[in-house]
Amino acid sequence: LVPILIVGGLVYNSMSSAEQSASDSLSESRAALEQDTIGANKAAQAWGLSVDMEKWIAERVGEVKSWARNRSIVEVAKSGEDTDRVAWSFLAREVAGFAFYDEAHVTDPSGGTLITTSFSAAYDEPANSSWQQAWDNGFYVSEVYLPDKGIKPPYLIDIAVRIEDYSGDDAFGVVVASVVVHPQGLNQEFTSKVRDSKILVWSRTGKLIADSGDVDRYLSGEWTWTEAEQNVVDMITNDTEVVDGNYVITDDFVAGYARAANKSASIQFPDFDGLGWMIMVEQPEREAFAALDSLEDLENDLEDSTSNMVFTLLVVLAAVFVVVMGVAFYMSRSITRPIAQLNDAAEKVSMGDLDVTVDVKSDDEIGDLAESFGRMVTAVRFLSEDD
Repeated sequence: LVPILIVGGLVYNSMSSAEQSASDSLSESRAALEQDTIGANKAAQAWGLSVDMEKWIAERVGEVKSWARNRSIVEVAKSGEDTDRVAWSFLAREVAGFAFYDEAHVTDPSGGTLITTSFSAAYDEPANSSWQQAWDNGFYVSEVYLPDKGIKPPYLIDIAVRIEDYSGDDAFGVVVASVVVHPQGLNQEFTSKVRDSKILVWSRTGKLIADSGDVDRYLSGEWTWTEAEQNVVDMITNDTEVVDGNYVITDDFVAGYARAANKSASIQFPDFDGLGWMIMVEQPEREAFAALDSLEDLENDLEDSTSNMVFTLLVVLAAVFVVVMGVAFYMSRSITRPIAQLNDAAEKVSMGDLDVTVDVKSDDEIGDLAESFGRMVTAVRFLSEDD
């Protein structure tokens, strides 16, 4: 039993050490995969969406800048009138040709409207401010704003460009285009690129632009954030500084976040820093780490293997114990019974009984001893008879 116990203990200790080492390695691998693979993947997705957003607004800026250089628009700004409606037709076609624009108009140097694609002559205050900013600086992109019209109005961004002659020495007016950012459309576009995740978009001032998990959430104006969302909101600053893709892991969610700028887009403008919107890609922790369940299964298999080995060892020890005890009992009986007979015969001889016989049938040393004892008793009996 002792060697078996020693070997079993060594095997168990070796298996336990191997299981612990494997479990530690699996835990380290899981943590590395959670952070370096899944977390980094969410961060990369957020960065990709943020760059796409900057590319999108850069394309709109390029379009409005091209409108300001159109000959018919320049002529209307110079003359102050659009008698043949060529400029209006051009602007209307441009606005109608894209779903990105709500309306566009051209102003004179004092802000008066020369042509407009809107059915209403009244403009929101941000549009008037945009005109003034562009007239003073040559180009302006407004902060996103929510117009006070409609039940579920989309956000608008004004892009305003000063209309100058081809030499750039004289200015004649401003062309202003209101770009539509519809939260529902943005949700659909982004979720088609990043599936099985919730997308949130904030402006650089922390205003919620879109939430694919709640399409009407942007209308509330006052928001309560989850733990993951609060971590991202705390990083938003009112500027357009790039926030490289990163991630946050909570007990419930894995979220990647990023903020690109115009310098991250393929179309770059020296006088435009970009939107500076923060984008977060969020997924429930259980779904995000579902691919790692196989590692947990492997760890459970190692534990089961050790448990099975211990059970097998105990069964073997029990079986060996029973066998050893049976063999020991048989061997002890085969040894002690002849010795007891010899002892009893010796006692009788010592009491003078020389007719005693020893009936021991054994081929081992005890059998030889019994035969010798029998011969000795016979010899003593013969001597006694001679006397």
